[in-house]
Amino acid sequence: MDSDARLRQVADAAGLDIAEAPVPLPSDSNDAWKIGDRVLRICWRGDRHRVRREAIVLAHLPDDVPHPPLVAAGEIDDLTWTLTSWLPGRVEHDRVDIGQLGEAMCALHAWDPPEEVRAALVVRPPVSDIHDIIGADLNCLPVDRALQLVEPATHLDNLDPHLVIQLGAHLESLRSVDPLTNPTDGVVVHGDAHLNNVIWEDGRLVALLDYEWARLGPPDLELQPLLACDDAAGLITSFVRAYPGSAGHPDVVERLWLYDLSATLRDLFVKVPLPASDDVPPWHPKRRLGVVLEGPGYIEALLDGI
Repeated sequence: MDSDARLRQVADAAGLDIAEAPVPLPSDSNDAWKIGDRVLRICWRGDRHRVRREAIVLAHLPDDVPHPPLVAAGEIDDLTWTLTSWLPGRVEHDRVDIGQLGEAMCALHAWDPPEEVRAALVVRPPVSDIHDIIGADLNCLPVDRALQLVEPATHLDNLDPHLVIQLGAHLESLRSVDPLTNPTDGVVVHGDAHLNNVIWEDGRLVALLDYEWARLGPPDLELQPLLACDDAAGLITSFVRAYPGSAGHPDVVERLWLYDLSATLRDLFVKVPLPASDDVPPWHPKRRLGVVLEGPGYIEALLDGI
């Protein structure tokens, strides 16, 4: 079934009028469509329950946590979907105040969610193969779960298996600082708070999108998506200065290194087929692999002076 067929199926089940031509929107994990003043997102791969979790989160988020208002949500056959209000503004990468993102994350982490939300965020799919691991979370920790990707990654084309084995050894060595071993611990973290998921209008942060990857965990997990950005130093400096608690743990350097190792390992599968050449953008996991394997010095440099 292609994206148009999925759109028609969900629209019929949800009673949506799609006579006005839906506009496709960029999305890495789902089908996304602008339909009038609404946004329809359809999950058709990975853990389908993550969009149902997102709907529960959006339905309960307080107003001081920027988010798109939930209109409806549901499921049909093997598809899950959410319908949210379209918000003014746009995605920006330059000349934006990332301190506002830090403030938004501080408000999210301070939220005491109802038990319904906490219970929904704890649930992850049974792990029967690598697709379950990749489809459940953008960061595949805890360590035992991440390690299950090491052996399959050694068989990826155009990748030195010894580098993957080295990454696995680093994961194992950092087991003692893994804060995600108990899925019921922690605050509500967004899990994917990067610039492509932020809507700005006139310099103001209007909304943070894609709560589908939310989970319970530590505040410093939110810093990992910023590590691979072009201006990681500037972004993380502004974020942490606005929200000092995001980098307040005494093991923050080792923990961020652990998060980055885990995320890079997962991204190798997401970007398959990997190019034969090493001439790839700095954010590409094949390039990032070399960075993370050198040790946590690049993280110490990012945090130095904050």
